[in-house]
Amino acid sequence: HTGPPTTTKYERTCGVGEGAQWEPARLGLPTLGATFRAAGYRCSYLGKWHLGEVNLDPGPLRFGFDDDWTVDARNAKGDEEEGAHDYWSWTYFTGKDQGFSGGGFFRTTLETDLLLDYLKARVEDARSKRDTRPWLMVASWGPPHEPFTAPEEYQHYADVPLPANVRDEQ
Repeated sequence: HTGPPTTTKYERTCGVGEGAQWEPARLGLPTLGATFRAAGYRCSYLGKWHLGEVNLDPGPLRFGFDDDWTVDARNAKGDEEEGAHDYWSWTYFTGKDQGFSGGGFFRTTLETDLLLDYLKARVEDARSKRDTRPWLMVASWGPPHEPFTAPEEYQHYADVPLPANVRDEQ
C-alpha cells in the first residue's frame, strides 16, 4: 500500500485510497515528499500511485513529489481496474493530460530503465553543478502483485519452493 510511507500514517488512518477525503492534503499533515522538499530535496516519484488522481499538475495531491513524475495511469478515471495489473502494456502520466503508453515487454523493465535514466541524470546534474540539491526518488513497481505473469526468462523461478508464510493460491 502506497499510503503509509507516503503520508506518514498507518494504513488504516492514512486517509487515502478509494473514496477517501485526502486527509493529509486537506489537513496539512506531513507527507514524505513534502517533508523532504521542505528540507531542500528534489522529490520524484515513479510507478504505481494508489493515492488518487494520477494526471496531476504539481500541487498538494502530489504530496510533495513535484519534480519528475511518472505514474502508472492504469487506475486513472475511466480505466478498467484490470488494467492496473496488466504488466505487458502500460500508460503513465507525467503531468496534467501528459503521458505515454506502450507495451510489448514487461512493465518493470520500463520502470527500471526510467529509474536508471533518472539516476544518471542526477549524477550528471551534480557533476555539471546544474542542480546540486539532494534528491529523493520513490520507485513503486507494480509486480509482484496478482496476476503473477513473469516474463519467460524468469519462468525457471516457478519451481522455487515458497516460504512457509507465503500463500500458494496462484
